[in-house]
Amino acid sequence: MNHRVLFFLSVTVIVIGLAGIFIQGRHADDVGAPQTVSAGVKTKSITIAETLRDLKPHDIIEVKDYRLRTIEVAQDSQDERDIAAMGSSDLNGFLVRNHIAKHSAIVAKAVESPLSKTFLLHSLKKNELPYGYLVRPQEEYLLSSLSVGDKVALYIRIAEVDKSRDAKAGAATPDGVGSGTGSTNKKYALGRISGPLSILDVQREEKKGETNAFDSDKYVGKIVLRMDQKQLADLRVVEKSGEILLFPAEDGMGNKQKINMDEVLPQFKTIKELRGEK
Repeated sequence: MNHRVLFFLSVTVIVIGLAGIFIQGRHADDVGAPQTVSAGVKTKSITIAETLRDLKPHDIIEVKDYRLRTIEVAQDSQDERDIAAMGSSDLNGFLVRNHIAKHSAIVAKAVESPLSKTFLLHSLKKNELPYGYLVRPQEEYLLSSLSVGDKVALYIRIAEVDKSRDAKAGAATPDGVGSGTGSTNKKYALGRISGPLSILDVQREEKKGETNAFDSDKYVGKIVLRMDQKQLADLRVVEKSGEILLFPAEDGMGNKQKINMDEVLPQFKTIKELRGEK
């Protein structure tokens, strides 16, 4: 084989090698680039929900657990990430049925709507039970301000009998006046009896007639809470000793263990101290 043939073969091999390297580099760039809708294809906008933390089964989704994002997809596509397919403009209060990793899209098969007939049943773990908090007329605002998935805490209001030092022994009557000759006053206090509890349902009673006046002995609705067996047992122990009250658990009342009258009305405590009372 002469030198001219060897030269041409060498050049051919080099050209083929360079072409292969160039084509492979182009292919790698195409794979790494984000996929977009091809030019000329009709598109539509859909809203998807992406998780901001890992969501576990039995979690009830809150607004802080996800973010909504609008993306463009082909007009004829049936994208399972579209939350419109779930019949809601957001996912607040939805129940997580399957584990959803952080930064993943939430799809219909992984969650259950709070409007589902089986939502309450599927929300409870083996050691959990539903508890219905009956809403009195003066608390009707709770029915409008709270939703499924919100966290609340239960408190109990009790009366602490405060007798003056000069009071003689005597039984305290319900109105706070002792049967002895001394004076007896009641001091009320609030104590927390449960940590944050998830709301499973908010039920409003139908109003009968056009009047807006409610009988104080009646209830205007019910808020169904998710409690474990210990929480429910603790509640049953103390519920007859005072008045059970419900407050949002995120801020304010939900973070306090106890509130007493002297804390709310310190000016009256000062007056009593000047009088030599405890």
